Amino acid sequence: MKVLIVVDMQNDFIDGSLGTKEAVGIVDRVAEVMDSFDGAVICTRDTHFADYLETSEGRKLPVEHCIEGTKGHALQDTIQKMAEKKQAVVMNKITFGAMNGLRLDIHIAFPGKYPIDLDTCMHVPNKTIPCLSIFYNRSG
Repeated sequence: MKVLIVVDMQNDFIDGSLGTKEAVGIVDRVAEVMDSFDGAVICTRDTHFADYLETSEGRKLPVEHCIEGTKGHALQDTIQKMAEKKQAVVMNKITFGAMNGLRLDIHIAFPGKYPIDLDTCMHVPNKTIPCLSIFYNRSG
């Protein structure tokens, strides 16, 4: 089973408090990839709370973003519509660098689909850029 992970395509990272023109520029392509993907889709959301600025991350990056319940926390509209079309599982990540913990969440969402191995993940150091990651089960 193939699984597409769409990482943090949220309003605050697209055109909100930490948005960039590059992030705006990839929205349609991400939606196209989601639409054409033959497999399960998972969308992650960076998730913070009202006390964000008092947290360790908030002291290092003192810009409120992805606060649960706000417009900035929501998936960008085009991505949200595609997530609904693809019946994507949406998972909140509540700590910085929480992708490792996501493997357990994937196992819960897709029981019996292990082993799931990392195939491709775009990582851009020191940049806030949403990305796509492809996880899949090599055995089937």
